[in-house]
Amino acid sequence: MISTYTGVAGFIGDIAKRSLDAATTRIDKIGGIGGRRVKLLERDIAGPEGLPTPQLAVQAVQEFIDDPDCIGILWAGALNGLPETLADIEDAGMPLISIFGDLGSYGALYPGNLENDDIPPEYEGLELRSVFQVYLPDKMAIELLADYCKDRGYKSAGMIYDALSFAGAGGWFETAMADRGLEVAGLETFSLFDSEYGQQVDKLRSAGGDALFVYGLASNTAGIVKQVDAVGGRYVDAETAMGSGWAPQIVGSPAGTGERSWVELAGDAARPGTLTVWYVGGLVGQPNFPIREMLDEAGYGVPTGGEEAPADGLAALLRAAEEAGSTDPDAMVEALESGIDIQFASPIGFSFAADRHLSKLKEDLILITLERQPFDMGYDLGKEFGTTFPADYEGPVAFLDYTLEANKASHPELMQEVLDGYGTYCDVSRQGDEAKVEACKAVH
Repeated sequence: MISTYTGVAGFIGDIAKRSLDAATTRIDKIGGIGGRRVKLLERDIAGPEGLPTPQLAVQAVQEFIDDPDCIGILWAGALNGLPETLADIEDAGMPLISIFGDLGSYGALYPGNLENDDIPPEYEGLELRSVFQVYLPDKMAIELLADYCKDRGYKSAGMIYDALSFAGAGGWFETAMADRGLEVAGLETFSLFDSEYGQQVDKLRSAGGDALFVYGLASNTAGIVKQVDAVGGRYVDAETAMGSGWAPQIVGSPAGTGERSWVELAGDAARPGTLTVWYVGGLVGQPNFPIREMLDEAGYGVPTGGEEAPADGLAALLRAAEEAGSTDPDAMVEALESGIDIQFASPIGFSFAADRHLSKLKEDLILITLERQPFDMGYDLGKEFGTTFPADYEGPVAFLDYTLEANKASHPELMQEVLDGYGTYCDVSRQGDEAKVEACKAVH
C-alpha cells in the first residue's frame, strides 16, 4: 500500500490503514488465501508538506516491483505522485488498484485512454492495462450534483476548487453546467495550503449563484464556508438560495462536504443542507456493511466513511490471484478483466471488464448529507441512529430521494433493505407528517 500518513493528507492514510488492518485480520482469521496469510507492505510517500512526493512514490513502486513476493499495489493516496510511477508500472505489468486516486475523470483508464484525444500529457503513450480504479470519479460526482441543481430549479452555480488536488474540477464543472443549460456564476481556485479565501468569495458573491460547489478537503471547505457566512451568504433553503441575496446551497467533494470534520472546524458557520456524492455500497449506516464488523473485530470501532474502498481493493487483487490460480501479473490482469464478481467489505459486489477498468457505475451513485443526533430539524432521522450508529453519531448518511429509482433498479435487494427505515428520506408516505416533510426543505 502506498499512501500519505502525515500532514494535510494524513487522514487518507489513516482511513486506508484502518481498513487494511481490519481486512487482513479477517482474512487471516478465516484461514488466509489458499492457506497463506496476507502480508501488507506499507510505504508513506508524504513529503515535508504532507503531500504525496513523486520521488518517494517512484521509489516505493520500484521497490514493490522488485520484490518477487509482492503481487500487486494499492494506491491509497491522492492522484499527486501517481502519474510519475505509471511508466514503471506499465513496464512491469504490475496490477495496481487505485483506491483514492482519480485517473478515470481524466480519461486515463484503459482502454478509453487509447482513444482519448484530450488526455493530459502525463498519460500520453501509456496503455496502462494493469491499472484499475475503485475510486468514485470526481467528474461523475460533479455531473450528479449539477443534475441535482438543475432538478431543484437552480439557474446558476459557482465553484471554488483546489487546483492542486482537483486540477480538472473547473473544466468538468463548466462542461456539466453547459450541458444542463445552467449558468456558471464564477469559477475560482485556491491552494491546499491557503487559509484566506476572501477575494475569491467576494467575486463569487458578486456573481450570485444559487449553489456553490466547494471542491477541496475538509479544512479548506470549513474555511471557505466560514468566509461565505461572514459576508452574509448563509444558506437556509431553496427559496433563499434563489432569492435576491446570495445564500447558496453548498455542495462539494466527498473529501470535503462529505467529511464530518469540516462541520466541527466551521462551527456556527456550518449549515444543514450540504451535499456530496458517494455510492450505495459505501453507506456506513446501512444494516449490512461488512467492513463495520471487521473494524470492530480489529479494535477500530465505527467506520467514518470510505473504509470499505481499500479493503475492497485488496480483495480485488486476492480474488484475481485466486481466479487465475497464479500470481503472474498478466494472469491476474486477465482475471480482473474477465468480469469476476468481487464482494468483501461492501454489501454489494463489483467487477471490472476488458473494456471497463473502473468499478463504479452511474447507477451506483447516491447523494450524501451530514446528520447528527441530537438534532432540531423537525424531521425524523433514519433508524441507523440508535442501531448501527452510536448515540452521539455525527456524519454522512444517505439522502435517498434523488437517486432512489436508479439505485433500486441497479441494486434492488440492498435498496429494499435500506428503505426499511434507513437514511434521510423526505417523503410524506414515509414520514406521515406534512410538517416534517416541509422541515426537510433545508435539504430537499
